[in-house]
Amino acid sequence: MPIPQLEELIRNAEMGHPESMFQLGEAYCHGLGGIRRDQGQAVSWWRRAAEVGLPKAMNNLALALAHGLGVAANIKEAMFWWGLAAEAGLSEAMVNIGSSFYRGNGVTEDKPRAFYWWLKAAGQGYVDAMVLVGNAYARGQGIGEDWEQAVVWWLGAAEKGQPEAMFCLGTAYFKGLGVGEDRALGIHWWQKSAERGWAMAWLFLGNAFCQPGAGADIRKSVKCWSRAALRGVPEALDNLRNPVFGYELADELENWRRLAAGGDTEAQMFLGQALFNGLGTPEDKAGATEWWHKAAGRGNSQAMLRLGIAFQEGQGVERDLRQAFGWLVQAIRFGAGPEALERLKGMGGGQA
Repeated sequence: MPIPQLEELIRNAEMGHPESMFQLGEAYCHGLGGIRRDQGQAVSWWRRAAEVGLPKAMNNLALALAHGLGVAANIKEAMFWWGLAAEAGLSEAMVNIGSSFYRGNGVTEDKPRAFYWWLKAAGQGYVDAMVLVGNAYARGQGIGEDWEQAVVWWLGAAEKGQPEAMFCLGTAYFKGLGVGEDRALGIHWWQKSAERGWAMAWLFLGNAFCQPGAGADIRKSVKCWSRAALRGVPEALDNLRNPVFGYELADELENWRRLAAGGDTEAQMFLGQALFNGLGTPEDKAGATEWWHKAAGRGNSQAMLRLGIAFQEGQGVERDLRQAFGWLVQAIRFGAGPEALERLKGMGGGQA
C-alpha cells in the first residue's frame, strides 16, 4: 500500500478503530506496505482488535495462539477466542473450534461436538465446513454413517468450486457409495478437482487410466501421477518408480524440461521433485533446490514450501533456520498454509 495510506492506517489503529487494528496486524503478519514482517506485532494488533469485539481478529489471534506464532502457544486461550468468534457467527472460527474438538487438540476429543460446530458453519454456506460435514457422515464420526447425506453435502460444496468436495464426490460416484455407480461421472469430478490442484485427484485419475479395459491409457496415467508427485503424494512417486512405466516417464520428463525452460513454475516444481527423489534421473538435491528457487521467484507457493523444508533439514542446501522461516512464511502468504504452519510450529513459531 502507498505510504500515505499506511500512515493513515497506523493513525486509525492507534486511535482504536477495530478494522484498522486488524488490517495493521495483517500488514505486520505478511510484511505488507513496506512494513517489516513481525509476527509478534501482528498478534498484538489482532489482540487489541479482538478485545473490542472484532470476530475475525479473534479468529486470527486464536490461530496464532494455537500454533505458537508470535506468541507462546496457549490452546486454552485459543479455544476461548475461537468460542467468542464462533458465538458471534464467524464460520471460520466454527470450523476451527470444531476441528480442535475433533482432534482433541488441547481439549478432550469430542467428535459429536465437532460435528455440531461444523454443521453450524455449513448451514451458513461455508464450503470447507460442508466438506467436513460430508466427511463426518461418510466416516460415521460424530454422527451416524450416512453416505447419501455425505454426497448431499459434497455436492453442495462441489457446486461452489471446492476441490476436496469434488474429489470426494468423484470417489462416491466411481465406487457407488451413496449413489449409483457411474465411473465416467466419477472421473469427471476427479478431473474438475485436479484442475483446482487437489493432489489426490491426480493420483486417482492416474490409477483409473491405468486399469485394464478400452479406456486404459498409460501415458495419461503417467501425466496424472507426475502432477500428484509434484504435490508430494508418496503413492504417485512409487507408481512412477515402477520400471514398467520408464518409457512414458522419460517422455514426460522431457516435456517438463521444455516447459520449465520456458518459465512454467509447475514444470520447474516437478523437475525439482524428480531430481530430489531420483525419479527417472540421477538424484541431485542441490539441482532440485535450484529449480525450486526459480519457481518460488515466480510466486509458486509449493516451491516456497519445499525450499523452507530444504533449508530446515539441510537437504540440497546448507541448513539455515532463518532462511527456512522466511520461505515458510512466504509459502503461507501465497497459499501453502497447513504444512508450512506445522513446520513453523515445529521450529518454535513466530520469531521474524
